[in-house]
Formats: sequence, structure tokens, C-alpha cells
Amino acid sequence: FSDFYIYRYLASQGVLPGYNFPRLPLLAWLPNTTEEKNDATSLSRSRFLALSEFGPRSLIYHQGKVFRVVKAKLNASTAFAMADGSTQLSTIDLIICDQCGYGIMEAGYAEAVERCPGCNALITESMRINSLYKIETVETRLVERITMNDEERRRMGYDLQTSYRFSGKDGGQAVVSTVKLGEEDLGNLIYAQAATVSKINKGWKRRAKKEVMGFLIDPLSGFWSKADDEDQDKQSAETPVTNNVKPQRIVPFVEDIKNILVFAPGSEVSKETMTTLQAALKRGIEQVFQIEEAELAVEPLPSSDNRKRILFYEAVEGGAGVLNRLADEPKALAMVADQALRIMHYKKQGLTWDADTMIEALDEQGHAFCEAGCYRCLLSYYNQPEHVDIDRRNPDAIKILVALANGMVERYAQEPEGEMSGLQARFIETLKKHNLPVPDRSNVPLKSGGTLPLVYSKYRTAIVFGKAGDEVVEYCANRAFTVLDVGSDEGLWDRILTQPQGIFDEQGVGEHE
Repeated sequence: FSDFYIYRYLASQGVLPGYNFPRLPLLAWLPNTTEEKNDATSLSRSRFLALSEFGPRSLIYHQGKVFRVVKAKLNASTAFAMADGSTQLSTIDLIICDQCGYGIMEAGYAEAVERCPGCNALITESMRINSLYKIETVETRLVERITMNDEERRRMGYDLQTSYRFSGKDGGQAVVSTVKLGEEDLGNLIYAQAATVSKINKGWKRRAKKEVMGFLIDPLSGFWSKADDEDQDKQSAETPVTNNVKPQRIVPFVEDIKNILVFAPGSEVSKETMTTLQAALKRGIEQVFQIEEAELAVEPLPSSDNRKRILFYEAVEGGAGVLNRLADEPKALAMVADQALRIMHYKKQGLTWDADTMIEALDEQGHAFCEAGCYRCLLSYYNQPEHVDIDRRNPDAIKILVALANGMVERYAQEPEGEMSGLQARFIETLKKHNLPVPDRSNVPLKSGGTLPLVYSKYRTAIVFGKAGDEVVEYCANRAFTVLDVGSDEGLWDRILTQPQGIFDEQGVGEHE
């Protein structure tokens, strides 16, 4: 059972643009409901949704019947024997930064890291979550009777947490942009293509000991044991435990590759403000770029109780192609904030938004459309657990949205890696003057001893100063890179970079004409 698929990998790297190869979903096996009837089937859900719907001992309603998830299919290669003769599942640890939500999961690297790669915050032991185990398939049993505690646990749900981590240079490098209003910094945008998004299930929300995470599982059979805070009735035949095997506590998790955008406000604000801002920006993005509500997902970082950043990721296979525009285009985020304020039933007076002069839109009878929120503005099915904290009249949220609507995104001028010649450095300065993206690599070595002058890893584009040689053409063709010849005449660069439908445009690197 492997998730690797060569075409999916090539599509994620941009070699097969426009193709979607869905990743493997998480499956739940539902057995026959009676001995006489062969109605066994399986249900599939996307990984992030299945982590809660198919969580340990959760209930699944299907065709008038109720099934309980009692078992996780274990990978035989993940079990190993201990010195005392017992069996344990091989698990991994995860460090989630409590400042930005960045996750560190690489083997060996998690032990040595001292500072967060996402925000450079100091890593502490309290950020570590032990014993993570990836869940792929589960099994269920038919349930004849449901107790009040079952329904209460289902109503409260699981304690889920999301994190992200960047891929390597070839898989997608993070692009940092600053949102400014004049000289004031309003926040940062971090866009990463093909980043890894992980979601973990830390246990039931109503568990008594919050510091104890995960669920008990039989490491041989995969049956979930009853948790310490559940009913203390006898273990039934529904969840048998292998003889002489001690249950092991694991934290279920799933992960997927997504294009992500992280927004970090310039100052710390309240939980209610961040929740309102999260809902408003999501609705604004959907309206401006005309995408479906299910195509874009949003999560608070580092957790729902400690909201410091907002994570957007493209939920559909292949991506919706909108998040990179927010980080690249100077006025894209302003358009989103402008639309968000209109969705929140506000009108601006004049050409720009002003928190002091804007007015509230009224219905035909002269009444406000809603108080804190409604399903015509910020409330939706997807953010139901957060309705209590959403308030379209939150003054801090309105102030931030007004500033974003009047602000502009500036790309972070990062120097490319490696030594540069004078011609390369002057071309970089010309790019900065026109507020265009800067290559991230320079003088990439070739087999013959030559070099590739400048490379955009994100746009899969190579810049050359003069006609490209055969080796450069072959090198770029093998990696699906576009070769752009900008010439060596510095006097023509300004005209080349700004001409209509030229090799560069407002969205970044364009097609070579």
C-alpha cells in the first residue's frame, strides 16, 4: 500500500501541468449487516476529513445503520519486537512551533534542530508530540446500541491540530512577501508550492487529561482500546485485545502535499479578531477569484486556541491556482480585503476605505442585514465550530481589513544563492527596480563545467544573457524549464521587462515571446 505514483509526482513538480492525479483517500470497511445479506462495502474520504470522520471509536451512519470504527489496518513493516518480547509499532515524533505552526518531522533532524525553520523561534521540548502513526485504512463493526456518552463524544469531536513544512528547492521554495500601507508593515505572506500539510488527532476534546494525547491500540491486531476517560464497562467482543500484548498509545495523523499561503498579521490580536479575519479573507478570496467554497481550506496556526497565523491551502487536486497570485500580485490581497468588507455589509465613502467614514449597508426596510454574522456574509457550514467567535463588527478585524484594502504587497527582495558576475547583479537590480520577482539561484553548474546564469525554481525558468548553448537547452528540457534570453544589452532591459505581453508581467515570469 504505497502512496507514490510517478504521474502524480511529475504533476506536483510541474512537469505535467494541468493534470490531476488524486492522492489515495482513507478507506473505512463496513461489514455485512446480516448473515443473509451481502451488503459489505467501503467508504472513502479525503485524508483530512477522514481523520475525524473515521477516527478511533467514532460512529459512522450509513444506510440507516450505525457502525463504530474499531480497528486500524496496520502496516506489517511498522511493527518490531522489543527486548522483553513485547511488540510495538514504529512511530515518529513531531515538533510544532507554538509561534508559527511549522512542523518538523524529518528523522534525525527533529532531534538536532534548535530554532524553527519557519520563524526562527527557539524550539522547546514542550512543542514535541510523541508517537505519531500514519492511518490509511480502518475497519468497523455494526453497533446495536448507542449510549449517551457516545453521542456526547461525537458532538464534542476530536482535538485536531494542523502544521505545515516546506519542500526542498526542487519541490517548491517558499516565497515571502510583505504587506505594506505606506511605510507601515501590515504583515507577511508566505507562499510555498508543494508543501507538506500534516493533521494530527490528539484525542477527544472532552478528555480529562489534556497533556495525555492519542489513543490506545493493540500493536498486533490494530484494535482500538477504550480510552481512560470513556465508560469503564467491560471490554466487549467488539474490541478484542490480543492476549499478553500491552496496548500502545499512538497519535493518529495524515498528511498531504498542497500549495499553501500563510498570512501573519503585523501585530498580535485577539482570538475573536483572528477568527473573524480568517472567515472574511476566505470569503473574499472565493468571491474575487470565483472559486467554490470547497476548493479552498483554511486553518488557524499554531492551534485553534492560540491563533497567530492563518494557513490557506488549495483543497482540490491540482490546486485552484489562486494563492500564488496573492503573494505575487501587488494589489491582489487588496482586492480580496475590499471584497471581504463588502461581504460584511459595509460600503465605502469615496475612493478608498476609511474605518471612520464607511457605512453599514441596510436592507430595503432600513435594517441591518445581521448582527455578528449571517450565512450571507461570514458564516458557513465549514466554520460552524467558530461561529461563537465570528463578529463582523469586531473593530480590530475591520481596522486590519481596511488597511489591507488600501495596502500593497511587496515581494521580499532576496538575493539568489551563489556568486554573481557584474552583469547578473545589474540585471537583478533592474528586476528590483520594476518590483519583479528575483531568481533564487545563480551559476547552476552543468556537466561540461559551464553554468546556468540565473534560475527561478518556482517558475521553472532559466535566464541567459545571449543565445543558449546546446547543453543549456538539453539541461532545461530534461527538467521542463523554460529558457529566457534577455540579451546582454543593459539599455534594452527596461523596455524588455515592461513591454506588454513581454517575458515578465505583473504575475511574475511570463512566456517567452
